[in-house]
Amino acid sequence: MYWLGHTRLCDDIRRQRAHLFTALGRVDPETPVPHCPGWNAAHLAAHVHAAFTWAAGLLNSGTVEFRPPHEFLRDIPEDAVDPDAPWPVYVDGLTRAHRRTPLGERIAGEHTGDPHAQ
Repeated sequence: MYWLGHTRLCDDIRRQRAHLFTALGRVDPETPVPHCPGWNAAHLAAHVHAAFTWAAGLLNSGTVEFRPPHEFLRDIPEDAVDPDAPWPVYVDGLTRAHRRTPLGERIAGEHTGDPHAQ
């Protein structure tokens, strides 16, 4: 059986994140994302940042229980998302709420910066 170690997974995530943010840095933040109706490049940048924050939070917490992404995005107001909504609705609401936070605005609006910065 083939096993990917923790270090390799983290390195691969960093590398893929860098590629994505390089690509996003080449387009206007308002460029629509064709496969995500109603989203633009800034939404995509905020969404990817939220996903990486969630993954890192899960790994660092050592939990084996499901914890929703908004628990790891501490700058989102508690009433900004509905964790009981269907997953696509929840993810869209989470992305929009994260984009409106100071960190989300920076990630979404300045995605041409250092791809390793948080």
